[in-house]
Amino acid sequence: MNTAQDPQGIARVTTVREPPGKGRVKPPTFDGTSSWPNYLKQFKAAATANGWSGTDCATALILSLRGNAVDVLETIPIEEQANFEQIVKRLETRYGQKHLEDVYFTMLKNRAQKPGESLQELEADISRLVRLSNPDSPESFMERIAVRYFIEAIHDAETQQALRLARPKTLADTLSQALDFEAAKRASKRDGRVRALQPDPGTFNEKYLEAMIERLLDARKSNIKRRQPQCWNCGELGHVRSRCDRPVTQQEEKPVYKRSSQQGN
Repeated sequence: MNTAQDPQGIARVTTVREPPGKGRVKPPTFDGTSSWPNYLKQFKAAATANGWSGTDCATALILSLRGNAVDVLETIPIEEQANFEQIVKRLETRYGQKHLEDVYFTMLKNRAQKPGESLQELEADISRLVRLSNPDSPESFMERIAVRYFIEAIHDAETQQALRLARPKTLADTLSQALDFEAAKRASKRDGRVRALQPDPGTFNEKYLEAMIERLLDARKSNIKRRQPQCWNCGELGHVRSRCDRPVTQQEEKPVYKRSSQQGN
C-alpha cells in the first residue's frame, strides 16, 4: 500500500499487488528422507491456495529443498530451473516410487492377515499398498481392487464368503461389514455354548422326572425293608411279639430268624 499526492496536494491511497511468488500458505521443506509423493501433494495444495503460476511453483520448490535434495539442482540446467515440471521430473527420478510400483503390487497380491492382526490393521495396510502400487489410477479403480484384495487377505473363510455375498462397493464399507459379521459370529458361538449346556426343555422334564421317580421308589422300598419289625416270638418280619398270632413261647432269648431254606430241616 502506497500513499501519493495528486497535483492539488490531496493524499491518495493506492494498492500495490504482492509479487505472485508470495502467498499466505508456506509449503513444507523436503530433504529427501520423507515420502516424495506425499510431499508433492502438500506442495501442490499450497500452490493452489496461493494461486501460484508455474514459475512461482518452480521458485518455491527450489527454495523448499534441504539437505541432499538440494543436490538435484546440479543436474538441472539454469535455463530449466524456472520450469516446475522439469524440477518435479528430476526429483521424481531420484526420490519417486515409480520403480517400486511392481514390488508394491506383488506385496498387495500376496498380502494375508497375520496371526493376531485386527481387521482395522489389515485394512490400513491394504489401502497403503493399493495407493503405492497404483498412484495414478482413478479413485474408483483403487476402491475396487482394495475391496477385492482386502477380502482375499482375510483369514476367516466364513467372513470372506459373507463379504462376497454382500458385495460392498468401498473399502470402508467392506471393513464395517466385516466387523459386524465377526461380532455376530462371536455372539452366535456364545449362544451355542449356552444351549449346549442347557438340555431341551421337553427332554429334560421327561427324563429327569422319570429318573427322580425311580430313585424315590427305590429309596422307599429300601426304607420299608429296613423299617420292618421282627417278632421276638416267632421270628417273622412285619409284626411285633404283642401282635403275634402264634402261641407264646417260653424262650427268653431273642429267637434267631431262620431262613426259608433252613425251615424244612
